[in-house]
Amino acid sequence: MDDESLGEPCFISTDELYKLVLEWKEMEEKMYRGEDIFPIILED
Repeated sequence: MDDESLGEPCFISTDELYKLVLEWKEMEEKMYRGEDIFPIILED
């Protein structure tokens, strides 16, 4: 990220950030439990 964009007030909204965090935590939980994250899994 360059210095110019730091001055902009709305580079990302709080709502968006919150959603991203929730999705990330959800994904981490699934990984922790060993569940499939992606619908397409390569199988032999």
